[in-house]
Amino acid sequence: ADEVIRWWTRRFAQEPPPLELPLDHPRPRERRGDIGEIQHSLSPALLHALRQTSAPPMDETLLAAFATLLHRLTLGDDLVVGVRTQSLARHDAAAPLQSPGRVLPLRVFPR
Repeated sequence: ADEVIRWWTRRFAQEPPPLELPLDHPRPRERRGDIGEIQHSLSPALLHALRQTSAPPMDETLLAAFATLLHRLTLGDDLVVGVRTQSLARHDAAAPLQSPGRVLPLRVFPR
């Protein structure tokens, strides 16, 4: 078990560089720490087609599609994607009622 822990510790010893996304305005010099959220609804027909053809669960399919998009935009091979985990916030008694949930960083290697 110690050997496995050492392997993972070495694997994630350095965090990946920030993504250089094609933006219409320059990135600020210092990170502000705030995060943004983009919501987009898929058409019922597209959702139905994805459910019929997709073997993995829908959230895994959409995560893979998003990682692929980020890879194509940035050519990055080591990405961190924040995934909101509502279930953690629901069971946390200290969380505010309208909490947007916790964000879990997932490291993705799209190759």
